[in-house]
Amino acid sequence: MLPPQERSHEVVLETPTFATPSPAEASELTGREKNSTKVERGGKGARSAKQAKSEASSEKQDELKQPLKFTDSRHAGCDKQPKPSDDEEDAVPAAGSDGTVKLWGQCGGTGYDGDTECITGLACIAKPIKGLQDYKQCQPDPDFKCQSAEGNKDMKCYYKVTWDMEIGIHTMPGMYHGLTDQSSFAEFQEQNFNFLSKKSGCPAPCAPGTCYEVLAKEGCDSHNEWACEKDDHSLAFDCCCRKYHPNITKKWDVIKEEKAELAPEKPSLFCIAMILPRSYEVELMRGQFERGIGIFDPICDEWAVFSNESISLNCESANKKYDTVVLNGTLEVQLGGDFNSALNTIVFQRFWDRVLEDGRVWNHDWVVKVDPDTLFLPSRLKQMINSGEGAFGKKVSSGGMYMNNCFLGMHGPIEVFNKAALGNYLNGKEKCSKGKPGKKGQEDVFLRECFELLGVEKVDAFNILLEGENACKEMPSTEEPHARPPCFAPEAAFHPFKNIPSMMRCWAEAVSHHVAGQMAPATIPPSDENGRHEH
Repeated sequence: MLPPQERSHEVVLETPTFATPSPAEASELTGREKNSTKVERGGKGARSAKQAKSEASSEKQDELKQPLKFTDSRHAGCDKQPKPSDDEEDAVPAAGSDGTVKLWGQCGGTGYDGDTECITGLACIAKPIKGLQDYKQCQPDPDFKCQSAEGNKDMKCYYKVTWDMEIGIHTMPGMYHGLTDQSSFAEFQEQNFNFLSKKSGCPAPCAPGTCYEVLAKEGCDSHNEWACEKDDHSLAFDCCCRKYHPNITKKWDVIKEEKAELAPEKPSLFCIAMILPRSYEVELMRGQFERGIGIFDPICDEWAVFSNESISLNCESANKKYDTVVLNGTLEVQLGGDFNSALNTIVFQRFWDRVLEDGRVWNHDWVVKVDPDTLFLPSRLKQMINSGEGAFGKKVSSGGMYMNNCFLGMHGPIEVFNKAALGNYLNGKEKCSKGKPGKKGQEDVFLRECFELLGVEKVDAFNILLEGENACKEMPSTEEPHARPPCFAPEAAFHPFKNIPSMMRCWAEAVSHHVAGQMAPATIPPSDENGRHEH
């Protein structure tokens, strides 16, 4: 769904212009060329005119290889676009310390000859005392969002966790949600932090430690544990972002070349998105275009991006075939409803009208609308449709079908339905707009209720989308018994990512393993019993 914005945008269509030298610069450049020619024609060891021409031609070719720079509005923001060479490839390096000094212990000062390094999570900080102005002690490091209680007898948490490990786990094992007497101190501290933080006095533990509690019971549910943008040195970050991340990942260009060699596979997909001008969504879509992922993956048989301004997705081309399809009107929306979400139904009604007007959608079997901040893996979607399981193993109803990606109802980050469903929508959209669905402010609620009103078949496929903000109450991690970070899950889409590095990090984990045979539609809501875990 699109976020609320403060401005509306009018349609702007401009012809691209290249950055050119000023008259003074051109004159200076011409003068240099003349001087160069004089040197070439005279003097000892002078080059022939043919040599000079050849070198000039070579220099010109080198210039052409450089990225083109455009100054028109269609390419606005291209100068700040993250490059593929900046993509994160390797695991985040582990932060830690070999220090031995514990909380409040001395780590420096006149006459002190002991260890000057603190244990992980603490920093050696000046603490002047009477008679010793340069005294230093180990205090909680402000850069760490964690603190280990192991061995720290000054912490209330130390005694609670020690009791759990020595007595509680043996006398009342059922209270510990799967922890055992072999679980680490950090895991017991993590559980206390999550369930009994006030009573136990336990902060989030620092890494390292085992990961059962984090991945099998909590999931990577905070924004930072999902996007892995800032190492806070916690056990949760270590489990979600470092421990299982592949040290060597396949490069996006290698994957793209492999897919380009594949023969087209049915069904055909028309993959589309809508972006807001001058927002992070433009950078996200350009980044995906440059890397050939998401809706630009060769597995998508055709793509289109819509906006209310003409925006080039290709920062190195003036060709308008890479431009957005323009729709009229503002993309500004308000927040509201029970969950204070974007009230964007009217915007998306215009969007779907423009998709229908564009017409390319009718050349394909399925349409897939993807939000810009969603990582989409179209090969997995095709595997699901071709699985022959559930609704995909029977004759398609004349009214068409749409995929329900959440047991609470279809969510907007990815919306998938076949051509028959779109035809049904075309014939009945006025009925939906004037009826009960039209009163719904959120576009995904409007669309799913519209489909229901028009008799479009709902196909539950809860493994299409995994969300990191508890939107579908599904714990963001893979299933037990081998719990892993969420992007290792056999899902067709992951949401949300607000920048390309975090999206590419998830992509690297997703493509590091095969999910063949695992993409049959999941029709049972998440629960502890089926291992998908309602969060």
